[in-house]
Amino acid sequence: MPGAEHGRDRSRSLAARLDGALFRLTTRRMGPRQLRALELQPLADRVRAQGWQIRSAGPRWFTVWSGDAARLAQESTLLLPAPWIGLTEPEMLAILTLQAQRQGLLPADSGWLGPLIQSGRSKLWLAQRSGA
Repeated sequence: MPGAEHGRDRSRSLAARLDGALFRLTTRRMGPRQLRALELQPLADRVRAQGWQIRSAGPRWFTVWSGDAARLAQESTLLLPAPWIGLTEPEMLAILTLQAQRQGLLPADSGWLGPLIQSGRSKLWLAQRSGA
């Protein structure tokens, strides 16, 4: 039935819009001042030049959204843990670099990322456990 197909498309469209709205409500755009403070501005400039943005999220929402590469690509967003979680600048840079590589914005060269990604994930896990 043509009407039923139109109804499914409409409900999918509504679900996608609601999902996008939830993404924007549970993440926060990182401004140049925050990125400079974390010494991420050079990489952020490269990403922005390709039409992408950088947002941050608390530990729970970072865990939810960072695993959804399709959503991040749809939103043209690289996602970082919120600065208050306490990751070091190298850990934040590693996470940002890995996401940029996964989205094809940077060439894959992740030999140095492994230990930093692991320590960053440990801090995120601890932040989640503490109820942040």
